Amino acid sequence: VAFLAFIVHQVHEAGEFKTISPHSQGNCRIIPGGPGIEDFDIGKGEILYGTSDDRHCWFHDARGPEFSLKNCRNKPGSLVRFDPSASKEQLVTMKLVNFDNPDFHPHGIKYFEDGGKEYLYVVNHCVGWESVEVFRIQGLEAHWLRALTSLLFT
Repeated sequence: VAFLAFIVHQVHEAGEFKTISPHSQGNCRIIPGGPGIEDFDIGKGEILYGTSDDRHCWFHDARGPEFSLKNCRNKPGSLVRFDPSASKEQLVTMKLVNFDNPDFHPHGIKYFEDGGKEYLYVVNHCVGWESVEVFRIQGLEAHWLRALTSLLFT
């Protein structure tokens, strides 16, 4: 009896019997766009910048991890942008300029502004190494500047 009471108490404390009510006056809606939006940050003008990659391909291919690595390596991820003031609500894939790494699998992202110039720092999980790719934003284009790498990133 004591053990059953303990289990019921633990389940109750975990919130299993709690009713959650909406607490926002806003409406949620689906905005179509790329697969796997992993992270985002908000920049000047409340523009949202995000990373997109088909992680499902990486981790859930029924043919095994060897196929996933070969198949997904040629499917690079992308950077996306969302402008809430635009007339049409959609994620726009940004054009990557001067960036020719086909092994682009972005994860984390950080927006940074310096002297009126806008930058994105993007964590890239390549096969075999990690890097932080630095892009300068110019409209719908992300101009690649450099990759920051370190043995400490792994």
